[in-house]
Amino acid sequence: MRVVSGAARGLHLEMIAEKDIRPTTEKVKESVFNIIQFDIQGKVFLDLFGGSGQIGIEAASRGASEVIIVDNNKSSLDVIKRNMCKLKNRFNVRLVDSDAVEFLKYSPQKADIVFLDPPYNSGLLEVLPGYINHAVNQGGIIITESSTEKNHGLSFGRFTHKKNYRYGSIQINMYTDRSGNSEV
Repeated sequence: MRVVSGAARGLHLEMIAEKDIRPTTEKVKESVFNIIQFDIQGKVFLDLFGGSGQIGIEAASRGASEVIIVDNNKSSLDVIKRNMCKLKNRFNVRLVDSDAVEFLKYSPQKADIVFLDPPYNSGLLEVLPGYINHAVNQGGIIITESSTEKNHGLSFGRFTHKKNYRYGSIQINMYTDRSGNSEV
């Protein structure tokens, strides 16, 4: 896996070798960032299920002012740390060892763009809407990645479902803040 675009373009990232962890494909990652390309510059980006850190690192490479990567799997944390070292402190990327729901409950940090890609069939995607609203700034964007096997008709409070994108067995859903000025 590599960084697709931006200041760290071409940087090769380490992936996780655990069978239960499914990295976002390069095609899907590139599509997501093409969709939000005009919204990311200077924004705070939250990758709530970090995996290898590739989504957060891509956000940093493409101009996010701050990236917060959250995960609590030991293998993921180790790989994210190694991938962050490859950045050589060129970007403002912070790793948080935390359960996603606990992070949302207790972190005072707010983000402008939130990427949610929990393990498929974990039920976490259905739990998160109850915790996420206070963690996203006005005008924010929420992006979910999930299997197409489930049609996630999620409601994120003040966020409106904007668009569904399908890539084989993967679906990306975009939600924008009704009360803000997000452009996606």
